[in-house]
Parts: sequence; C-alpha cells; structure tokens
Amino acid sequence: MCSSGVKECGACGSPDPEFACSRCKAARFCGPECFRKAWPAHKAICGARAEKEKERPHPWPSPFSCVRAQSEGLVQTGRTGRIAFIDFWPGFEDNTDLWFCQDWFKRNLPGVEIVDASASPDVIMFSMFGKRYISLLQSGSSAKLVFFTGENLRPPVGRVPLCVSFDHLEGVPQSIHARIPLWVFNMEVHEVLTMHAARLSGKVDESVWKRDFCCWVASNATMYRAEFRTRFVKTLSARYKQVDCGGEVLNNIGGKVKDKMTFLRGYRFNICFENASHPGYCTEKILHAFAAGCVPIYWGDPNACSTSDRASMSDFNPRAFISAHMDWLTTTRSSSSLTCGSQYWPTIGTNGSRIGLLFVEAFRSSFLLIMTKEREGRACLAQKRWSQAAQKRCV
Repeated sequence: MCSSGVKECGACGSPDPEFACSRCKAARFCGPECFRKAWPAHKAICGARAEKEKERPHPWPSPFSCVRAQSEGLVQTGRTGRIAFIDFWPGFEDNTDLWFCQDWFKRNLPGVEIVDASASPDVIMFSMFGKRYISLLQSGSSAKLVFFTGENLRPPVGRVPLCVSFDHLEGVPQSIHARIPLWVFNMEVHEVLTMHAARLSGKVDESVWKRDFCCWVASNATMYRAEFRTRFVKTLSARYKQVDCGGEVLNNIGGKVKDKMTFLRGYRFNICFENASHPGYCTEKILHAFAAGCVPIYWGDPNACSTSDRASMSDFNPRAFISAHMDWLTTTRSSSSLTCGSQYWPTIGTNGSRIGLLFVEAFRSSFLLIMTKEREGRACLAQKRWSQAAQKRCV
C-alpha cells in the first residue's frame, strides 16, 4: 500500500487496481494476468485465512441426489475418462479456493479421473483466466475442449464440443451448451434448499424481523457498475434508514468484517448487486443473502423481476426478494416493501428447481458423450477447424 493510502497492484505496483482477490478480498490487482503472476507469493497469505476456515465442508457434494446417483452409474457401466483443467482462477486447480475448485468435479463425477493437461486427457476444461488453451489449439491437441465460465462473458458455442455458462441460449441444443449458473456450485445452496422446503410447508423464521435494518458488503469501488451500487446504497440510507456497510466500500461500522455470512445474519435485508446485468447472470450474491435469512434487494439478472415477461426464467422466486431493476427507490411502494412478507415465499423459482435436472441431463450426458473416442460430431469438427485456423496464424 502506498504511503498516501492508495492501494497498489500486488503484481506490478500500479495505483488503484480494480480487482480484489476473490478469496481474501484484501489484495488488489490490475486484472487476471497480474493476479496469476502474484499468486505464488500471495497464495501463502490467502492460505493463512484458509487455515481459519478448515471447518468448511470442502469440497461439498452436489445437493441434487440424482446427480450422485446417475454419476455412480458412470462407474457401474465402466464409462470412465480423464479430464484436465487449465486457465482457471488461482486457487481452482490446486484446490485452495474455499468456494469452488476442481475437487468439486472429482466429488460429483465419480469415475472421471482428474489429470494434468500433459497427461493425454480425453477432455480439457478451460476458462477465461489464461491463454494456455491457445497453445493447445495451435498444437492440434486431440483432447476435446470444454469451456467454463461463471462470469459475464459469452461462451464460444459451436467452436468447442461443450460450453458451460449461465446464458439462456434459445435454439442451442443442450448437447453443446449446459446452463449452470455459478450459485449452483456454492456450498450455501444446501441451506437455501432447506429453507425453500420449509417455506413450502409454511414454516418461516419470523425472528428475522428482530434484526437490524439492512447491510451491504463490497470490496471494489471502481470496477464494473460499482458507482451504480454505491449510489443505490447512499440513496436508500438517505431516504429510508442507514445501510450498514461491512466491506471496504463506504464502510461505516469501524472496519471490514471478517466473516461475510456471520455479518449478514444480523440483518433483515441485504443489498446484493451483481457486477453486471445480463439475462441469466446470477452468482452467489443472492444465494448468500437467502442463506443468511435476509430478504435480498437484488440487481443483476433482469429476468429476476416479478413484472418481467420472462420472470419464469429466473432461478429464484421474484416474490421472495426485492428487485432493484425497477426504479424502486422512487416509487411509493418502497417503504412498504421493506416491511412486507417476502420471507414467506419459497426461495427457488420454477427455473431454479430444474437446475439439478439441467446439470444431469445437459452437463453430465453431454460431458460423457464428448468423453468418448468419437470425434465426428459437428462441434468436434468445429474445434478441429478452430485449431487449424490457430495453427495457420502461428506459422
């Protein structure tokens, strides 16, 4: 940190870096490239935090029993295969990330062996945090490529055999694109599914209304739509009641909170805005609010609004939270919304309840299909053409 108090990039030293480490939230970096360069040294610091959180079940099993049951069928039928992971965020490939890492696949896809990319895998899953996949294309690797992202980035559908993202892609067969939003991989999904079942049976924790008003946790003041989020928090605090801010941004509680979930459990409402707005883009933010028993004030997926004609596409029930996609702060219903019974509604929407089925049918089935030695499928041929084009460019 500079003597003036301005934060520096942990890799190159540039002032005011946009990105915060997703694990410790303390270190800052200019972007993914600086993050990767600094990771070997920063890993030890993040590891200190990891030691304090060993009680977390890691990796956690998928909550959808059908996934485990059908995955076990993979072993029974002898349909095994080898998969490697490249170009993921630091902490994913070495299993030090506390939220989501490659061990999740090892736990939930029995019979599939995780190997190094140099060990002739059948499938290589790559993400957006590196460029190693380009060298694979240029070398003409025989491994099938699977693209994965939980970020607001359009997948290269049709260029590789399978893409996994949060996008709703109408007209695209599930055999080449599996929609799995990032929240599905988060451990708190178990708590939210339990809450959903309880609300379906009429059981509601009314002690929530004895909590403090509203909270917000954010560590980045400049990236993406950060200004939009901070303006919302300031406006709500000025017009209704103060929002307690426990992150680095607008902190007004005397310091950054050490445990986000513990902090959230002290409030009735939680402002949970995504980094961007795009149909289907739904990360762990709203899931954490529900898991803490809060009523989410949400902005991100425009489908997640009760007035949207695509509300049925929302992963979460629009009646169980407050949507900030409408000009909510300027309407007469804003104050009444803060005292209504959103917590009585089941949390998971119609689309969200199908996520388990989507995982099994669209991801597992497609994954096993491309794991075979057959390479004559249209998507595999498209990868071959992409590879040939990459080889020509490097000549």
